[in-house]
Amino acid sequence: MKMPNLSLQISIKSTTSAASEDVTEVDGTNQHALCQTSADNSPSKSRHPNLMSTLCGFALLMGCIVPDASAQGRPPSLSFQAAYASTQDAEVGQATLGRDLYMFDLKGNHGLNQHWSVGWSLGYDVLDYRWQSGDDALFAGRVAPWSSINRYNLSMSVGYRDDNWFYSLSPMLQYTWADTASSSDAQSWGLVATAMHRFDNGNLLGLGAIYLDDIGKNRVFPFVAVNWRLSDTFVLTNPFDAGFSGPAGLELIYEMSPAWQLGVGSSRRSQRVLLDDNGQIVEFDEWVGFLRLGWQIGQKVSLNTYAGMMFNGEMELGSGEREKLSNEGALALAFKVEF
Repeated sequence: MKMPNLSLQISIKSTTSAASEDVTEVDGTNQHALCQTSADNSPSKSRHPNLMSTLCGFALLMGCIVPDASAQGRPPSLSFQAAYASTQDAEVGQATLGRDLYMFDLKGNHGLNQHWSVGWSLGYDVLDYRWQSGDDALFAGRVAPWSSINRYNLSMSVGYRDDNWFYSLSPMLQYTWADTASSSDAQSWGLVATAMHRFDNGNLLGLGAIYLDDIGKNRVFPFVAVNWRLSDTFVLTNPFDAGFSGPAGLELIYEMSPAWQLGVGSSRRSQRVLLDDNGQIVEFDEWVGFLRLGWQIGQKVSLNTYAGMMFNGEMELGSGEREKLSNEGALALAFKVEF
């Protein structure tokens, strides 16, 4: 589930299950937060597909490849999640900033046979910004404050598993732009690769890596993938999806009962956003720590509440200017239903 993944999101994707008997999906999405613009300022926007054509093409592709998984004894899974997060005001130079995040995700996974599976994810986020400043208070007047950010992301994944190993490869595409820019150059893409070993006791441990092609900036993040039962009541796992906002982080979960969980976790979150049509970008980089209270309402419905803190934050323009973000608290609520 998604906890506000901050750098602009305190990414609230939370895991509500312990080490599972089977791994059906290791998703590399998230969500979350980069943008792509041309390396130069001239050119034809035709070299990048526009957002609508990309989404339509994705929908057509998924309609063609969905298998009859039920015939293989592994029926398709589908889930929908909606989340809301709000932060306290943080000091950014001479300005103050508060954020409200609305996040929506639709995911599916389909077993092709006992070894192979395919998955997909489609997400839409709206990030509202509450600035309190004059026009020259942010980056010494080099950029005007923006009031909202739109983010669309989609991904596909291919997984292979045998008795002891699970491998996953997930290409991702995302558009992220402020209301002061257009979506045509706000494209970025990435790739998540994961390998996990399943031990005889059912615990899972592995390594992964994320490659991101960001607005003129290529980045690689290694991460640990884990779902490890420490005792009858404690589980160590990844709270977030590895993706555009960075590695998956770690969360320690205390299972109070079959229906209730209490978790504590942390991760580094990063996000890049297109600010204008001249290619100006801003990058948010910060750490997030959180407490999570999870309620499994029924077999397929869950509700998670979060209280978190963003700390050691920084904003950086593509031209190199930087502003520190003061520590800020955040609250979030995430609802998930499986079909």
